[in-house]
Amino acid sequence: QLVLAWYHGEQGRQRISGMETLILGALLLIAGLGISLVRDREAPLGTAGPIASTDPGDGRPRIAVLPCENFSANAEDAYLAAGLHDQILLQLQKISSLFSLGRKSEEWYLENPAPPGQIAIELGVGFVGEWSVQKEGERIRLTFQLFDGRTQGQLWAENYDEALTANSLFQIQSDIALKVALGIGAILTPDERARIETAQTENLEAYDLYLLGRRRWTTRSPETIREAISYFERAIDADSTFALAYSGLADSYAVLPFHDPTTDPLDILDAARSAAWKALELDPDHGEVHASVGFITLAYDWDLVLAEEHLSRAVALAPGYANGHGWYASLLAARGRLEEAVAAAEKAVAMDPWSNVLVWIAGVRAE
Repeated sequence: QLVLAWYHGEQGRQRISGMETLILGALLLIAGLGISLVRDREAPLGTAGPIASTDPGDGRPRIAVLPCENFSANAEDAYLAAGLHDQILLQLQKISSLFSLGRKSEEWYLENPAPPGQIAIELGVGFVGEWSVQKEGERIRLTFQLFDGRTQGQLWAENYDEALTANSLFQIQSDIALKVALGIGAILTPDERARIETAQTENLEAYDLYLLGRRRWTTRSPETIREAISYFERAIDADSTFALAYSGLADSYAVLPFHDPTTDPLDILDAARSAAWKALELDPDHGEVHASVGFITLAYDWDLVLAEEHLSRAVALAPGYANGHGWYASLLAARGRLEEAVAAAEKAVAMDPWSNVLVWIAGVRAE
């Protein structure tokens, strides 16, 4: 009844339809994934930090890029450091030959710094990236260091001092992602390199607003999701060709009813669909975009065939995008392919074991 009340916006406003019965059944299947995924979520010995992530057993080099420290004089510039961290992770997530741990599993160290070797052990990775950023007037200064988790030796370091433009930010992110991949022994395909090197917008205002929107979206409260919607809409006003801004807008509308029981899904559906399909029109080769379309197609349109087409494409284009794998797990569960769903859910949680959203999708009880 709670699920159907969420679906209608207020309990009993409409009769239960066949589609709603299917939705309820799918959600029960998704919750059932937890049977095989429940795990001990205690902190590692001697620490209060995150648990070591599950080893996917595929032999890829594993890296954790820690949150970017904000060295700017203006504390409000922290959004830039946080946004750049998200974007570097997304760049690395496009590389199929490496394993990049998700943001939630790394954030703890921003307030609790530790030596690279200790962090590597606690997070179950072989390499650790540390960096800082300083915005000064119309320039950005950024330092990145890559460490070997076993020896704590520095493998690579770079200082960037560039004019603050959207293009310079994309170039810095691309350069870091490519050099990190090289430094840890990953091999990029030509398509992966092309996706990493492609700038999404030349408009700095649009990019700033997009970063602000993504940070709000990740906190998943009704207030911050609405703030995210506002930021993404303003980003689109600044650059109407910015596909990722449409993708962020679609994601925000799509998850709002899950976090705000006063929002009727029917009230946001057209806006969510419109934004997602516009993003796909603008950039059909971006994993996040396909994830947005796939999630909306699954959760609202209940077109499981089309949803699988887009979600499978999402995890192929962005093999390290944890949200994409989580939504793909939900799709597989809805189709009754539980063994595949469990595998996809395990993969999503391994990528970011302290993401409450992914843990919820997987049916894992966070303690």
